Amino acid sequence: MTTRKKDRLLHLPEISEITTLGEPTLRFQRHNGTGPPMFKMGRRLVCWESDLYAWMKEKAAEDGVLSAPANEVSDEDSSALRILELERENAQLRAERDALLRDRARAAKILNGGVS
Repeated sequence: MTTRKKDRLLHLPEISEITTLGEPTLRFQRHNGTGPPMFKMGRRLVCWESDLYAWMKEKAAEDGVLSAPANEVSDEDSSALRILELERENAQLRAERDALLRDRARAAKILNGGVS
C-alpha cells in the first residue's frame, strides 16, 4: 500500500476546475475509461492530485505538447504544472472574493431595510 503524505484527495468539482472539463464530461470519460484515474469514496468521485497531474501530463505528451516523455519531468514541464497549480489557487481565491462581495451586498441590503 502506497502512502500519500503530501498528496491531496480531490473531489469532482475540484477535478473539473483543474482540468476545465465539465463534471458530466468527467463522469462520461470515467465510464469509458478515458478520463483521469478517479474512484468512488462513498458516493463521491475522487482522485489523488498527483495522479490527476500525471494523467494531464500524459494527455499533453500524447498531443506532443510536452517535450519529455510522460514518466520524465523537465524543468519546463515542472514550471507548466506550477502555473496550473497557481491558476487553480487564483480561481479559488476569486471564488472566495466573489462570495464575500455577495455576502457584503446582502448585508448592505438588510441594513438598508431591503431584505431579499
